[in-house]
Amino acid sequence: MNVSQYDALAATLERIAASLEKLVQSQPATIDGVTPTNPYATTEVPPGYNTVLGYFSKTDPEALDLLADPVVDTLRDDHWLLHQANRRDIRVVKVSAPAAMKEFGIETINAYPLALLKERLGG
Repeated sequence: MNVSQYDALAATLERIAASLEKLVQSQPATIDGVTPTNPYATTEVPPGYNTVLGYFSKTDPEALDLLADPVVDTLRDDHWLLHQANRRDIRVVKVSAPAAMKEFGIETINAYPLALLKERLGG
């Protein structure tokens, strides 16, 4: 490698580094260092619990992508889970809704124990 090739490579690497630095600075803020990977995820779910859409997106994200409207199309699952939780005296936790649901005025949603979610949704 001659001096001019080295200088050209160094200049290119400097531009790449500057672009990466700008990209890092422009990333959205995170809560507790966690950024949801999909619009239906929420970071406030306690250990051992998840929401219907959060669980579904982790266990079968491809199927979730096939739903015309994931919020509406999973309402039946949410209803079943809430009914079973009440019937079996299982604790349900209210958590902050993900951004995709807040756009429609939904501020909180239910999180259910993982075992109950697995019973209904598989995985």
